[in-house]
Amino acid sequence: MIIQTRESNLKKMFYSCLLLAFVIVMALIFIFNEYKTQRERILSNASDELSSKVESSLGVYKDFSNYVFNEIEDESDIFRLMSEAYFGNEITRASNRNKIYSMLEDKYKSLTDFNFRQLHFHFENGDSFLRVHKPEKFGDNLFSVRESVRIANEEKRFVQGFEEGRIYNGYRFVYPVVYNDIQIGSLEISLSMGSIINSLFNLYPEQDFFFLMSKDVVNEKVFDDTKSNYMHSKIASDYYVDKDVLNKNLERLKFDELEGNTELLKKELEPHIKTGSSFSQEFNINGQYLIISFLSVENFKKEHVAYLTSISEDDSLMLMKRNYLLLNIMIFIVLFAFFVIIFQSYRNQNELLKMSTID
Repeated sequence: MIIQTRESNLKKMFYSCLLLAFVIVMALIFIFNEYKTQRERILSNASDELSSKVESSLGVYKDFSNYVFNEIEDESDIFRLMSEAYFGNEITRASNRNKIYSMLEDKYKSLTDFNFRQLHFHFENGDSFLRVHKPEKFGDNLFSVRESVRIANEEKRFVQGFEEGRIYNGYRFVYPVVYNDIQIGSLEISLSMGSIINSLFNLYPEQDFFFLMSKDVVNEKVFDDTKSNYMHSKIASDYYVDKDVLNKNLERLKFDELEGNTELLKKELEPHIKTGSSFSQEFNINGQYLIISFLSVENFKKEHVAYLTSISEDDSLMLMKRNYLLLNIMIFIVLFAFFVIIFQSYRNQNELLKMSTID
């Protein structure tokens, strides 16, 4: 009888421990899933915030670009000279090119003060007529390398977006040029991604920003004598860094400790970078929790060609991890306490059984 009672108590203890272990495991799974969900939400929000910041900056530049185009359009001599050049011979084109350049030289210098990099006239067939930013280069056909120019001329509509060019990369606003009801070409007003980076630094000084260009795109499109504008990225082997963009913002960079952890960053980030999609990743560098966000930049063909990157400190991840760790510790303490109570209860019951047999 006593043996049966002991076996019964042992079974009760076993099933109690089993039930408790099941409840604890389910609680841990729930907490871990909740932790993962919150972490993914924080990282997703970081990506969305970067996208919103870039869109806001571009909206301001678009308004200014429209203003510049309207000013040039109102100066009727410019489009008249371009029309004469389009229908004229090489002598007329050279003469009118010089005239337009002289008329716009000062205006272009003013544009550079507002972070615009290029002012470029193209004929309707895609030939470059005048690069105000580099007047000695002209005559090359752009349709094969500049989808924006092709769309503006063949589809006769305004387009905007990022695109790598023969000399510089940039965010481009391309307008059809019509004179006497005949489209004679297009006018491009563009700014470098460095201008957008500069704007982001001004608006969000607590963050760092970078721009990475696909090596394949640069090697395919850029003039050989201007490829020196780029250097290899330390964290993405398939990407270049625009030297001009980096050098202008070196003094504004805050997270210097990343410089000594480039191998770690490359190892963790490169698998995500190779997807060509936007993403955010967290890092704990010397106790500092950072979020690095990569915003995928597409060209006019909807092809991924670059990344705009931000680095920011985020204490919410640290607090979330700390709370998750504390909760797990508390659960294990409670689990240990329950096991002790159950075991002690089993011992007490056995002691009572022994005492009852002695009596």
